[in-house]
Amino acid sequence: MAADDALRTLREVEMEFLTGGARGSVRLRLERVKRRALRDGELAKAVAEQVGRLDLLLFKARRRSLIPLPAGLVLCVFGTAIGLLIPLLAVQLQQPSSVLLLAASFTSLWFFPHCLAHHLVGRLLGIRFHFYYVGRSLLTRLQLPVIQAIARRMPMLGIKVDYATLLRASPARRAAMYYSGPLASTLLPLYTVVYAHLYMPFGASSLAALLAAANIGFTSYYTPKVGDVKKARGASGE
Repeated sequence: MAADDALRTLREVEMEFLTGGARGSVRLRLERVKRRALRDGELAKAVAEQVGRLDLLLFKARRRSLIPLPAGLVLCVFGTAIGLLIPLLAVQLQQPSSVLLLAASFTSLWFFPHCLAHHLVGRLLGIRFHFYYVGRSLLTRLQLPVIQAIARRMPMLGIKVDYATLLRASPARRAAMYYSGPLASTLLPLYTVVYAHLYMPFGASSLAALLAAANIGFTSYYTPKVGDVKKARGASGE
């Protein structure tokens, strides 16, 4: 797709959106331009500004709960810190309270560092973000009815990338930003496993190990299909 053709398509997409055209059609046409741009560095530079603007307009039109970037950053840092500190309290309590706190620590270290890693790695590599948001999990896209039913009822924290800066970044930097999220939410919960193994009874350490194994296994299954690994491969031009 030549740059002139892409820019013409983007103008048509913007006009269709502003005049109330079918959102599905608008998104589909924009996604086609985005996929081409991710594979063509010169095209990416030519259309980055327009794609970034349209991507943000369409995202906001879907009515997610938006969280300002500084507030989202504070939330993620605070949640991660709480996850790291909870085991210090859990070790002083008897079961089942200690086990419940251990599970809370694991959940915090799975949930909050994900977007935080995207944010910090992205900023380091020149990729910017607009805001955090509360939305539906990508797990709803898996063809697994039970998982879909749970995911529809489970709000997830996300962070909206500035697509213009994503397109201007190199394929390796885009991929690194996307990979950072699942790596953080897979590796940081292992802190809970190590702490439980060193300082807590066998039952608690076994639970932590079981949670970690399930997290690693499920993440390895779903993220190449619908999650950040799939996005990383697409963003790096694969």
